Amino acid sequence: MRDLFRGYYNPTPEELAEIWKTCIFSFDANVLLHIYCYTPSTRERFFEILNRLKERIWVSHQAAYEYQKNRLYVIADYLKGYESIEKIVIKKVQELKSDVKDYKRHPFINIEQILGIMEKAIEDVKFQLNEASNHHPNYLKYDNLREILSDLLAGKVCQPYSEEELENIYQKAEKRFSYKKPPGYKDANKPVPRSYGDVVLWFQLIDYARFQQEPLSRIGLWLIYPSV
Repeated sequence: MRDLFRGYYNPTPEELAEIWKTCIFSFDANVLLHIYCYTPSTRERFFEILNRLKERIWVSHQAAYEYQKNRLYVIADYLKGYESIEKIVIKKVQELKSDVKDYKRHPFINIEQILGIMEKAIEDVKFQLNEASNHHPNYLKYDNLREILSDLLAGKVCQPYSEEELENIYQKAEKRFSYKKPPGYKDANKPVPRSYGDVVLWFQLIDYARFQQEPLSRIGLWLIYPSV
């Protein structure tokens, strides 16, 4: 029974240990995009791990494509954060200042002093954001992180499907969506062909396993998804 319904059983500790020793690591696009939000020390550790595992890394064309397609949006979003946070803080402090005005004549509360503390807080926030912005690399101008990642993944990304193959997979995806069958059915409301991304990735993983002439459980193909 266990052999017929492997998906319903958690691996034993021994099986899990063997998987980690022999598996191939295939990363989702979000894992690759997270290099732009890691702290320098975390990013350094991440690249160190990839270097150690590079002989056991294989990435689907779909995941690599989504990384390339979304990279500039992710970079721009983090750059925009400095200005956005400053605007949020100023707006909230202005709201607080307006709320406490009704107590301006309170006999024991020094509203002017409180307002001064708020103004000081705004200046402190502006200073910290400016310092952080000055140390933020301009990846839009030169993206050394992508260069490192490109070297690590050289020869480790599969070829894209043909248009005919994609059309066939899109049809299969629609059928899976109608049955709410993972992966990908939760993306059914996204624009086409974005909605098919996870299904395309899934079939590329299956094709890779077939190319290896081993079932997924034998070659230990391990798909790493982000934790958030």
